[in-house]
Amino acid sequence: MLKRENRLRDKPVIRALFSKGEKYFSPCFLCKFFKKEEGGSRFSIVVSKKISKKAVIRNRIKRRLAEAIRLNIADCPPVDAVIFGSEKVLEVYFVDLEKEILKMFKKFT
Repeated sequence: MLKRENRLRDKPVIRALFSKGEKYFSPCFLCKFFKKEEGGSRFSIVVSKKISKKAVIRNRIKRRLAEAIRLNIADCPPVDAVIFGSEKVLEVYFVDLEKEILKMFKKFT
């Protein structure tokens, strides 16, 4: 689980990210983000019921993404980001998922 200071919970910021955020596409997820000048990085992870109607599967996707972010957050520049998970997250090895997260972090710079 991400630390409290790394979780994005502000609804106005999330709405702005949905409409005006920059996009990063990956085979496993889509990310919309805003770059910030200072402060820490904050993430929100969303998995739609279109991906799976089972909460167990949606939660597993969220947990895998959150853990990959948590382990590599020291390499992330300050951003606010919403990550939309897909079912591919469950099909790839965790090491490959971490590589995708690191590629995303490089895009933020």
